[in-house]
Amino acid sequence: MRSLVVVLLISIFPLSSSAAPIGSSDLEMKLHTPVSEYVLSANTLLEALSNIAAQFNLRMGVEWIGDVQHRRTIQLSFKDVTRPQAFLAGNQTFLDQPLKSFEVRDEYVMGANLRLMELLRNQTRSLLPQDIPTERSGIGGSFGTGLGDRRVSFELENVRVRDVLDRFVLSADFQMWVVTYVPDKGVTVAGDTWTVSIFNWELTEKYQPVWDLLVRGFDPTAKAYKPEWVPKEEKSPTKN
Repeated sequence: MRSLVVVLLISIFPLSSSAAPIGSSDLEMKLHTPVSEYVLSANTLLEALSNIAAQFNLRMGVEWIGDVQHRRTIQLSFKDVTRPQAFLAGNQTFLDQPLKSFEVRDEYVMGANLRLMELLRNQTRSLLPQDIPTERSGIGGSFGTGLGDRRVSFELENVRVRDVLDRFVLSADFQMWVVTYVPDKGVTVAGDTWTVSIFNWELTEKYQPVWDLLVRGFDPTAKAYKPEWVPKEEKSPTKN
């Protein structure tokens, strides 16, 4: 069964079946709901996707070659379409690295997310020259104030990294995971395309890879919550 939308590098697609705790009927119904008219204006592609995800309450996984620092206004309008027509399709990286298992037991999603990030970063660090310091700091790739987070338990076997990120988003009140690639920085010692956090573009190689978890209504360009993105009749994310 499949149950989330998305990936964008040039594309968007449903999240994998191994991550999905629920069926796809609700998602399919949302994606095929006719929209008589829709107008969107945003400063970046990621901002546009965040806005769409918040308005239609779509859980997303996003890969993009991004630059949230330099704005390029995006204006789109649609009439008499269903939502999938606004979306594209596919790519691969460290997200497809296989994991024999990943277990979470009564742990906050953000804590489990950082644990997964450290697992992958330790693999990168093991390949770095010994004379490069490998001390860890609190640099994270997540929007982590407790907003949208909750304690969860699950166990996944024979999955990819992206499958675990999918489950993180589905298990709590996060709207999307985001991987931002910067090809101009080259590849890491592990052979992966360089990644950055939308909150920190100056991470060194020992902090590769990195990604972000965003709550519904969070504007990645302004780095601020936009309550107007969420329909008034629906609840905002709350702290647990």
